[in-house]
Amino acid sequence: MLKNPRYLTPFDPKILPHRFSDVLIIGGGLAGMRAALAIDPSLRVVIVTKDEIKESNSNYAQGGIAGVLDPDDRFEWHINDTLIAGAKLCHPSIVEMVVEQAPSRIRELIEIGTQFDLLDGDLTLGKEGGHSFNRIVHAMGDSTGREVMRAVIQHVKSQDNITVLKNHFTLDLLCYPENGSDKASDEPKSCHGAIIANETGRKTMVWAKQTILCTGGAGQCFRDSTNPKVATGDGHAMAIRAGVKVRDMEFMQFHPTVLYIAGSSRSLITEAIRGEGAYLVDKTGHRFMGDFDERLELAPRDIVSKSIVRQMEKTQHSCVYLDLSHLSSEYIMHRFPGIAKSCKKFGLDITVDRIPVRPGAHYMIGGLVVDERGATSLPRLWAAGEVTSSGLHGANRLASNSLLEGLVYGAAAGENASAAAIEETEFFAAFPLSSPKLSDPDDLPLDLSDIRNSLKSLMWRNVGVQRKKSELNEALQTVENWQKYVLSRQFPDIEGWELQNLLTVSHVIISAAINRSESRGVHLRLDFPESDDENWLKHVCFEGRETIFEPI
Repeated sequence: MLKNPRYLTPFDPKILPHRFSDVLIIGGGLAGMRAALAIDPSLRVVIVTKDEIKESNSNYAQGGIAGVLDPDDRFEWHINDTLIAGAKLCHPSIVEMVVEQAPSRIRELIEIGTQFDLLDGDLTLGKEGGHSFNRIVHAMGDSTGREVMRAVIQHVKSQDNITVLKNHFTLDLLCYPENGSDKASDEPKSCHGAIIANETGRKTMVWAKQTILCTGGAGQCFRDSTNPKVATGDGHAMAIRAGVKVRDMEFMQFHPTVLYIAGSSRSLITEAIRGEGAYLVDKTGHRFMGDFDERLELAPRDIVSKSIVRQMEKTQHSCVYLDLSHLSSEYIMHRFPGIAKSCKKFGLDITVDRIPVRPGAHYMIGGLVVDERGATSLPRLWAAGEVTSSGLHGANRLASNSLLEGLVYGAAAGENASAAAIEETEFFAAFPLSSPKLSDPDDLPLDLSDIRNSLKSLMWRNVGVQRKKSELNEALQTVENWQKYVLSRQFPDIEGWELQNLLTVSHVIISAAINRSESRGVHLRLDFPESDDENWLKHVCFEGRETIFEPI
């Protein structure tokens, strides 16, 4: 790992304004909002969001939330489906805990006003790839995330103890020795809050008894991604700079079906559309999934993504197609109104026209290592959601387990951070932390957008669905060259900070992918095409500048 500056920007606590809170939550997606609702009402909570409060991966989730809600379904079936999808890297005890909490967490959403789709008064349960039973609750057809976030945000806003700071960028975690008595670099540190900046770049030091990181994913490392523009791996990067333990960063899940039309955003075409019977066909109209897996279109995401890439190579075509023409037009328009609307803008009628799709970066499986309580390796720092590696997903996330994980771990992190904050005495003082000015961005102007676009293209080309050592090594060398003159600088605004975070996270993704010399789950090495259980039933972890291999 390269040694780079600890903090993104210079700061001096004697100059900057300070804010104090019992619990600081960084990130306003479902995990962050659920964590906030678990905090004791007697405590003051500050939620910092990078953009508008609704702008998160959670808001864009289409499919739904998985849970055993049908009396004929079984916890052990959901657990087994998750373990199979995870390709032997899941932690069974964590899978069991999350799956068994699913029904109660979904009912909590209903109690605060989430309007899931119903049929004759009962929840409509869908089926998605990798699931053995219909157990996916959804809302507004294909807009589950939007409806869930609407209800949760409304509930959060009604709580007097919670303050939301929107349009604030979190730069770095503030870490200091636990007792605050010694600044020695080798003294064990703990998290005491974060430094944030508003839209004008004005910085504030936010001090908190406990901090919860819920910043979401890192899909913007790749050219083609379903993630919104805010998903630049900021939480992963600030944790890496702080020396927090991360793992499984090679496992970026590529969603098989992303709308592929020139001029359109690479928007998600939900897994549920295949669950309802859509076919995947190539440019000749051949329904090809049977050539790769007996589960056809309902195979787990990693298998479908790999199959699509191979079929694209076979046909020398830039995409494949979803075909719904054999299904009921009326039902399709009712079930997938959002997708129908998006496609109509480009002259496509999804009831008769084939939808062009290809894989895109979708979900970062790797992240901060957390235990069942949501605790990280850094004292006083908790985490939940896509920024974490909890042990639930293994090497490939099962469809609709992501919002579920955000709910379960958001609640756990919130409850445990709350209990710790209650036990802690009040301390309204700033530690003598500072960051010196190292550079002037105007000394050598850089075209940051050019570097960012080049990085995203490189990652897509060399670290995408299919990988091999020579291309990974090329990517690593290129990113390290960019890091030399980008990470050593201090930028005044989000454009520079995001680029630095993207470079930091991309470097760890590539390093982990090089280390894992096998194929497993979403990680496909063309030079090591088989899974190697004898040598690789373990995690690739990074902590500080160390690479650690931990058996499952």
